[in-house]
Amino acid sequence: MVEKKGNEMKSHSIAGDKKGMKETKETKPTEKAGKSFLTGRPAGGSMVINSVEDEISRSYIEYAMSVIISRALPDTRDGFKPVLRRILFGMYQMNNFFNQKHKKCARIVGDVMGKYHPHGDSSIYEAMVRMAQPRSFRYPLVDGQGNFGSIDGDSAAAMRYTEARLTKIAEEMLADIDQNTVDRRDNFDGSLQEPIMLPTKFPNHLCNGTMGIAVGMATNMAPHNLNEVLDASLLLLEKEGRPLPGQKSKLVESQKSIKSIKSKIQPEDLTTGGPSTLQTGETLQTGGPDDQLDEEEAVDDGKYHVSIDEIMEIIKGPDFPTGGIIYDPANIKEVYKRGKGGIVMRGKTHVEPQKNGNIIVIDEIPYVVNKSTLVAKIGELVVDKKIEGVTDIRDESSKNKIRVAIYTKNGIDPDQILIALYRFTELQSNFNINNVTLVEAGIQPRLLNIKELLMEFVVFRRQVVYRRSVFQLGKAKDRLHILEGLRKAIDIIDEVIDTIKKSQTKQDAKENLMKKFKFSDLQAEYILMMRLQSLVGLEILKINDEIDEKKKLIAYLEGIINDAEKLDGVIKDEFKYMKKQYGDERKTDVSNDLSIYNIAGSLKAFRDAADKIREDVIVRVGNDFSVRILYQSRILAIPEETMDLIYTHNQDKLIIITDIGELVVQRLKDLGSQVMKQNAINLKGQFGLQGKIIFANTLHYDYNYLVFMTDKNSLKKIKKELVLSFKKFPTKIMGLDEEEKILNVEAVSDRDHIGVITKQGRMNIFKSDELRPMGKTAGGVKAIDLEEGDQVAGLFLHKDEPFILIHSDKNGKMLNLEDLKIWKRARKGIVVITGKEQLEGAISIIEGAIRIRFKDGTIQTLHSNNISLDEPETPLYSMVNKHIDVIYRPWEEKEENLRYKEERKKAEKEAAKLEKKIADEDEQDKNGEKDEGDEQ
Repeated sequence: MVEKKGNEMKSHSIAGDKKGMKETKETKPTEKAGKSFLTGRPAGGSMVINSVEDEISRSYIEYAMSVIISRALPDTRDGFKPVLRRILFGMYQMNNFFNQKHKKCARIVGDVMGKYHPHGDSSIYEAMVRMAQPRSFRYPLVDGQGNFGSIDGDSAAAMRYTEARLTKIAEEMLADIDQNTVDRRDNFDGSLQEPIMLPTKFPNHLCNGTMGIAVGMATNMAPHNLNEVLDASLLLLEKEGRPLPGQKSKLVESQKSIKSIKSKIQPEDLTTGGPSTLQTGETLQTGGPDDQLDEEEAVDDGKYHVSIDEIMEIIKGPDFPTGGIIYDPANIKEVYKRGKGGIVMRGKTHVEPQKNGNIIVIDEIPYVVNKSTLVAKIGELVVDKKIEGVTDIRDESSKNKIRVAIYTKNGIDPDQILIALYRFTELQSNFNINNVTLVEAGIQPRLLNIKELLMEFVVFRRQVVYRRSVFQLGKAKDRLHILEGLRKAIDIIDEVIDTIKKSQTKQDAKENLMKKFKFSDLQAEYILMMRLQSLVGLEILKINDEIDEKKKLIAYLEGIINDAEKLDGVIKDEFKYMKKQYGDERKTDVSNDLSIYNIAGSLKAFRDAADKIREDVIVRVGNDFSVRILYQSRILAIPEETMDLIYTHNQDKLIIITDIGELVVQRLKDLGSQVMKQNAINLKGQFGLQGKIIFANTLHYDYNYLVFMTDKNSLKKIKKELVLSFKKFPTKIMGLDEEEKILNVEAVSDRDHIGVITKQGRMNIFKSDELRPMGKTAGGVKAIDLEEGDQVAGLFLHKDEPFILIHSDKNGKMLNLEDLKIWKRARKGIVVITGKEQLEGAISIIEGAIRIRFKDGTIQTLHSNNISLDEPETPLYSMVNKHIDVIYRPWEEKEENLRYKEERKKAEKEAAKLEKKIADEDEQDKNGEKDEGDEQ
């Protein structure tokens, strides 16, 4: 870093010693005026040099805390994030109430941004739009006029076109805000005050849900039914305040915090209604730290009177604004206990029978699902023949009602189509709950369970009502004091008037009244403002009536302040009022039956029914025992560097064999459910496998046997049925001697040929049916007659390919099958190379591309035309310049071979049927000729 001092340049090294890095250096003020060439500012003052590491760390922490506390997470007391709270407060300050005219959204956004929320106008407008959308908020807080978007993903019109105002229920969140119910703080520039929270009468985060992504954490809370939330709050008020012996209650602890508020209220506050009983920024305590649970401990520990089970008898589960169905109450209970977890959502459907088929009608869709995207996905599945029997799909929805009609052919079971829709589309999806909110005065993010969320709200509501009562008590005492002064003045009105007439100024009159008649400053002020019409008899009666009324009010408010039962009674009345005014029936049904019209009967049966749907997949097994399953309908392309791909379907079984003879067989649909939870699963950790994988295949391919080749020149053949008979894995599939390892495993059929090569260049090819099948623990038989000092290099399979590629570490050549003789097992075979090179492997190929994986992990594609084709007893030719690990055929050719096999198999079946038909006809003809001969 460079500092300019006068005309001199001084250099400071940022890469200095570590000790110096931790120190803050400050240069002396410059003596000569000038400009810094770095900043363009006048030289002078001081330059502070900090460690980059310290500066970045400090700045990042400040940024993270700002996002967590001031942007992304809701306060657990009122359930609002700052932007929503500021929008509602800004509209309240503009008198933009539900019974007033709508105001332009641009005006509202500008006012909120300029006064309270100095961030982008688009983020403010988007937040306000969500509050106005009935599909987003269970109880909308903004009444929008104009285009506020649609469930098809259409965005709202620009803010200059739309208008808005508060809804009636939103005003309940702001009620009593001017009665010192919540603390306030300076806005961003100190010119105004804004509330730290809103004195809401219901918890917004529980009733409307919320989501936010902070730094290192996020929240995603589900909406609930207002009646159920308030009923559960009433339950806590009624039972949690009376804990069982030996138990403690957070609501009881809240009474202690209210007592601590009392100690801060001075006598003059109760007679003047003081502006605030607490200093700005000071927060009410809501119980000790022991009452809060860490994320790992966010479960109901049973030490309170009200249990999660009791709460769930009232709150059945989330109540989404789009309706639908949620499943598995036992799972919902666990989610509520932990404060996080997934809940299965499903759209509502019904079937309308028709003469030529049925109409499956989607009436409701899961929360946050885009309807147009859902309809498009269903159309794709029909085109791709993942769903068959559908003749038409129509979106017949109106502005206020969803209706997606799926027309089916006659004889098609609509239940099976629904299973496919639930399996492949967002008609069934998960809502992942993560109840992270700010606690401890809104500065500590914490994961809370359902009971803790309710308790935080109830405790906060107690404090709001208590503070409101204190404020109203002060105002009532002030008014009573004034009224008593007025009544006293009226009783001696002549003397009061005479005293005022003799006074020179208003201040003299005030002082004379206070001195002569013992009026207080406040009483004297009001007497001077009293009109002559107040002297009539009727007005005097009104004053007496108001005095009686204020005395009753003061007694009532003092009762609330001093009696916890009365305080709770007020809160209960408010909850009941909110239920009566704004409560409604549930929109989302809760079901424990995962069947579709009772065809499945349980979660397991439903999954089994869904798993019967066949879907094409690509399986990739890595050398690190990792398994990845890709659904072909969900990927755009296969990267070229991917190798060892298996093309099959999700009903197939995966067979894994290691070089020490361990076998694992797993169903892909079982593995697939695990893969969906993570990018890949590791079989080594799951089954404790050792060694390395030398074979990975499935049952889908056309083969009857597995053939094993060991480094001790042993061959073993087993039936595929034997592999499927094992129940426990891993299991030993071959008896091996000490230090004996399996080199290769090939899947073969009776019509295939097996080839064995040796290090010194001999090759023996024989028919696979020469090997007889063996049992599980059997060893093997001799593969090739080895020369002294020679070793087997490997095994290869030959089907219909015209060429065989043999290779060493870097060199290789192709052999034409016509130049090779078919021998018997355990013979010496023929010599296929000359020279001293050692063979490493062989593979049967067709004309086209091959891929080579090198030992450094890189992969190269090579065409067979670039590989030398020669006779057996010739040397190898240069092929690549790196060390070969394995050579394999590209996945495109594997796919073509699979398709070819399936077509060939189908053709063979058709040919066999035709031959049988011809044979039957010939037999009938012969029998007919014989009968004719007998008759003659």
